[in-house]
Amino acid sequence: MKRRWCNATFSLDNPSRVDYIPLTTTHSSKKDLPMDPKKVTQQTFDFYKSTFENTNNAMSMLQDQGQKMVEMFLDQTQGFPEEGKKAVQEWINAYKKGSQDFKAAVDENFKKVEDFFAEAAKSAN
Repeated sequence: MKRRWCNATFSLDNPSRVDYIPLTTTHSSKKDLPMDPKKVTQQTFDFYKSTFENTNNAMSMLQDQGQKMVEMFLDQTQGFPEEGKKAVQEWINAYKKGSQDFKAAVDENFKKVEDFFAEAAKSAN
């Protein structure tokens, strides 16, 4: 295997120091490849799924906190019409339903992608 050298990193503490990192220019066998494309794709998908789950959970907690604040505000506000309170509660319920429907749709599509990966793994073996 041929190697080529490249000055890739510089130390901020010692500007005169340069670390040289070897770059592979040719691959002699399949095991020299950095990663299998299928594995990279699966890891990327897992990352996206995890990111979505975490973001969705954070948004849900934020929405719940906002809902509690609005409800507390409406309960403590004197003279706020009952029709206005009902309208706000309808908005809150519509948002929650929309969020749940969106999460269900995303979960369904994540399941489809997982099934695709499982089918591709079966056909590869």
